[in-house]
Amino acid sequence: MWLRLALKELRHSWKRMLTVAAILFIGFAGPLIAASLKSSTDVYLRAKAREMLSADVALSSMRPITDEEVETARRTLSPLAFARETEFVTMASGVRDPVGEGGEEGGFASTLTEIHAVDGNFPIYGRYLVRTAGGPAEGEPKETRELLSARRAWVFPEVLVQLGVSVGGRLRIGEAEFEIAGEIVDGPGVLRAGFGFAPRIYIGRPFVAATGLANFGSQVHHRVYFRLPDDARIEDAGTVLKAALPDPELFLRTPDDSIRGMERFIQFFGRYVSVVTLIVFALSWMSAFYILEIFLTDRLRQAAVLVTLGGTRVLSGGTQVAQLVFVALAALGAGLASVAAGFAVANFCFSASWPEGFALSIHGRDVLRLAGIAILSSAAFATPLLLKLARLQPRVLLDESSMGADIEPTSRGQRVLFYLPLAILFWLLAIWLMESLTQGTWLVLALLGATLAGWSAGRALFRALFGALRSAPGLPRLAATNLARGRFGTNLCFLALTLVALVLNLVPHLLASAVEELRPREGRRLPSLFLFNIPEGAVTDLERFAAEKGAELRYLSPLILARVEKVNGAEPERDWLRKFPVRVSFREKLIPSESILEGEDIVGPFDPAGGGEPGISMEARFAERNGFNLGDVIEFDVQGVPVTGRVKNFRRVRWTDFHPNFFMEFQTGVLEDAPKSFLANVYLDDPGNKARFQFELVGGFPDLSVVDIGRAIDRIIVIADAMIGPIQAVAWVAVFMSVLILFAVVGHNLRMRSGELDVMKLLGADASLIRRLIAVEYAAIGVLAAVSGGIFAVVTNHFVAGRIFDIPSRISTGALGLSFVVIVAAASGIALFATSRALSRATFRQAGRT
Repeated sequence: MWLRLALKELRHSWKRMLTVAAILFIGFAGPLIAASLKSSTDVYLRAKAREMLSADVALSSMRPITDEEVETARRTLSPLAFARETEFVTMASGVRDPVGEGGEEGGFASTLTEIHAVDGNFPIYGRYLVRTAGGPAEGEPKETRELLSARRAWVFPEVLVQLGVSVGGRLRIGEAEFEIAGEIVDGPGVLRAGFGFAPRIYIGRPFVAATGLANFGSQVHHRVYFRLPDDARIEDAGTVLKAALPDPELFLRTPDDSIRGMERFIQFFGRYVSVVTLIVFALSWMSAFYILEIFLTDRLRQAAVLVTLGGTRVLSGGTQVAQLVFVALAALGAGLASVAAGFAVANFCFSASWPEGFALSIHGRDVLRLAGIAILSSAAFATPLLLKLARLQPRVLLDESSMGADIEPTSRGQRVLFYLPLAILFWLLAIWLMESLTQGTWLVLALLGATLAGWSAGRALFRALFGALRSAPGLPRLAATNLARGRFGTNLCFLALTLVALVLNLVPHLLASAVEELRPREGRRLPSLFLFNIPEGAVTDLERFAAEKGAELRYLSPLILARVEKVNGAEPERDWLRKFPVRVSFREKLIPSESILEGEDIVGPFDPAGGGEPGISMEARFAERNGFNLGDVIEFDVQGVPVTGRVKNFRRVRWTDFHPNFFMEFQTGVLEDAPKSFLANVYLDDPGNKARFQFELVGGFPDLSVVDIGRAIDRIIVIADAMIGPIQAVAWVAVFMSVLILFAVVGHNLRMRSGELDVMKLLGADASLIRRLIAVEYAAIGVLAAVSGGIFAVVTNHFVAGRIFDIPSRISTGALGLSFVVIVAAASGIALFATSRALSRATFRQAGRT
């Protein structure tokens, strides 16, 4: 019955519902694009994470992993494939060709390296690109089994430079010599190696024993990698495997762990998309609610007739809800078809310029979630009608005079009930998208504050405009009078324009913050090399050497290994803090990549005579992950010496600056006498001299280690670009959708004023005068809304950036001026277009004949 009546009424009123469907289409299409971009990027990042780990799940231990444990893991996971790897850190030496008449062998150069001994199944995910002697510069695909046939090695380019050898030469690892069969151009896990403490060398696992380093103690890592079936849930598999192998010496790693340094980027992208999605949702829902409230109020008369003829309020209300569900699902279906077509075109046209493996696609879970939202929002849209139906009395159902004020709620509290279901639904949506109760609530409060402020600002500005122009002649006074009348539609147009201005400004502001956060700053000098294991006695000579070679040594930082013994007198809850040393440092002041978020600054060296503990500055997210709080007293074992400190502040570290940063930094005056080495960045004026500088550096300082972090930086930028592209797309989608919603709202508002335009026509106003009046009126609305929206955007951007994204807020000055022009032009243009359509209606001709 409901469905039949709903379809019948839709056929009779399809023109009026078309505007609602168009707004809902925009409202659903925008978030669908945003959600699909987010999901597509997530799929891309997950694939990259598997390549970095080289598996779906990995077991790691500082002791050999037994065959029985591997078999237990295989029975538990039912993997499609598995591979083994042994990793250790040692000095590798270059074997130079014989020189001199006697054929004596030349001297050896050596450097610290990471040795990765792998079997034939490695890598499970990813591939090697290796440049062989005489091969192409971009490398050739290679399989690990080539390392198993003989004592061959693939090495990072830094190894060749630091050892002074080339492809085809030899190197010594422990007691064994290996032929350098190729230089690694690209390979699985290279990103993580860029942040390690030595360049990599790959050899075959059967040759580890020949090096004599198999019993290298605590520095040997043993790993087993597993590839799971495509339908397996990695999180569940990890939990089951941990239960099957509860030995605390076995550590489980997943792809999420391999991109642990990038979770801030991924989280930022997800939150950014969620914020923009919710802004578009809020604008479209508010506009659709306004139009539907007018439409459904008109439907009360039909509901009254239906109830009088024997129907029930439930039947009447259910019919209206069913109509809205049909319209919402139709709008969602149209949006789904449009987005799918757009994605197909985008993948065809732009896939060559996108990162390898990235593609736009619509995911079923996103469609199902939006379908649920569409159904729930339809019921929420019908709330005003349902409440009015519940209050109607049978004696006034057909009384024409009662269809106005008697039906409306008499108190402000009852009026709030109209908006409460949508508010609750929007709040739940925000919590779901932000994946946080706190952040979702903060975002809703920010948008609610902007909406209420915009509404109040509109009323106040219109009254002030009328007061300033009430004595002015002509169109300005008439336009100010119309604006000051306080009509709901005019106020909503101002609010819609204000929110559009908010979107036009806020999205570029957040985009500027995103670009600044996700990639190195444009024009900023990036380090060419990263130095570590710098002996304390070589620091002065190293600085002198760098100056002579035209290089700059910056952010020289001490590195000290310390083990956390106790936190506030008790053993730390995290196992790894007890088992593994952490790298700590000390600084006289913060470097540019650091800023204090909470707590007090640590000034000057520690004075033991003053009492208390020396201060510790801790990276905020490290503290959050490991449960540290301000004021915690931490006891360390520093090379056998007990040292105690108190957490005085939490720092924010911008890791993409690629400075020597640390999770924990002590106050000066505490660790200066501890055994330490140093880290530093090297900046070269001419990057083309990097190889020569690196060779001379290793020759002059054989004890230090050098890593070319350009590879790591390039990989970071590639992955960041993969997220920045969708972020920019989301921004443009939000702006485009907002303008379309604005067009629908202004057009509907002018249609509602058709009677007023008829009266003006009858009183002698010609079409050109009416057009000028409407243009002036909406231009004034546009100017006031653009200014208000720009101010709200700056305030909201500061709030959202600080509270939700935890980043410094940045303002796009170009967006402020551009949005002002766009808003005023759009408001005037849309108003003129809608007015022309209204003036061409037959009502004017009929009114003239009357």
